[in-house]
Amino acid sequence: MILPLRILCLSLVPVLAASSAAALPGAETMDWAGAVREARAKNPTLTAARAQVEAAKSGVTVATADFLPDISASGSINRSGNQELDRSWGPVGPTDYGTSYSFGGSASWSLFSGWSTVAARRRAQASLVQRQAGYRQASQSLRSSLRQSFNRLLYGQRNLELLAAIRDRFERQARFQEIQFKSGREPRWTFLKAQADAASIRWQITQAQFDLENTRRQFARLLGRDAEGATALMASGELASATPPAELGPLYAEMERRHPDLISAQAAVDASAASLASSQSTRWPSLGAHAGYSWSDGNAWPPDSAGWSAGLSLSYPLFAGGGQEAAIRAARSSYEGSRATLADTRTALRASLFQAWQAFRVGFARMPVLRLDAAASTERYRTVEALYQAGSAGYLDFEQAEGTITQAEQSLLSGQLIVAQVEADWMKALGMTLEDEGGGSR
Repeated sequence: MILPLRILCLSLVPVLAASSAAALPGAETMDWAGAVREARAKNPTLTAARAQVEAAKSGVTVATADFLPDISASGSINRSGNQELDRSWGPVGPTDYGTSYSFGGSASWSLFSGWSTVAARRRAQASLVQRQAGYRQASQSLRSSLRQSFNRLLYGQRNLELLAAIRDRFERQARFQEIQFKSGREPRWTFLKAQADAASIRWQITQAQFDLENTRRQFARLLGRDAEGATALMASGELASATPPAELGPLYAEMERRHPDLISAQAAVDASAASLASSQSTRWPSLGAHAGYSWSDGNAWPPDSAGWSAGLSLSYPLFAGGGQEAAIRAARSSYEGSRATLADTRTALRASLFQAWQAFRVGFARMPVLRLDAAASTERYRTVEALYQAGSAGYLDFEQAEGTITQAEQSLLSGQLIVAQVEADWMKALGMTLEDEGGGSR
């Protein structure tokens, strides 16, 4: 029985996925959407990056608190005693006891600090953006690795199915050649060659099983699972890709809007600008206000005295050994360097996007060639097989047709994997993350 042409020329179908899942007792089938959900929830790298984002949010709250006054309350109570002593350190007379207390409140507020408070908040906000970009970088990298691992899992399953079909064909031919040899119609080497071909495919199946097991473990690790429990994990879906965009120009803007590397580089520029403003704040005076009120008494209630204070304070650094100006120069150099890094990052990402787009287009354009080659090889095999069995074609013609269809089938499946993988590279170059698959982003 010849492998149906529609299986060779079409992408993977759900029926094949179901048959693969049924091959393993207790198999767990997972589609791409389910893999995305689980990886977002359980992957340890994402969990760590998410914690850093929360820490940066707290840093913004701390920096914002500097805009508000500090208010505090204080209180104290003291109990004391006094007794006279004679020359021999002995007590003389009764002990006099006394109690004193005081309580009150105070407030202070930095009215102006040369814009350093504003700069500190801007720096904290830029740090938060960097942490969020760091999360997106982790999510972007994980999406690419997860998608490629998912593709390899689909390929491994389909490859075993294809190899099983090729094995059945080769074993059928080996039995036919045995009959031909024993009946004296073919020499012994044809029978031995058919046996060797069948044995070679059986070895390829063993190797493919080991490769599939390794892929399952890698996929489970990316999901955040224990790899030892991934022996029955199966992927469902199609090993297919979308059509590459016809033009790249409009996608540059999308890449610059979403790519985490560029977002992080821009946040570094903002943080450097805030650091420069903070260092320049030393050229300005600082102005603060304070106020307080307190009550106290030496021995009784209610208190017999109260006090208050209020005022302003102004300070201006006249000379600090030149360190302040050196700090300003260092901050300005850092700011200029971060801007240069931003420009270089933008250029590099645009170049990477172009390369990924070209690779995607080339791989996608090759698929019709592979499908036509598979269709032609199938028709040729059918024709030559019929002629050979009728005695109108030689064994060498049949062997060549059999090798051609086997190579065409495997090339078609490998081509599907290649296109799916370069599409994953393309999406990574575009800046796609797991959150872009559906759901919110950090």
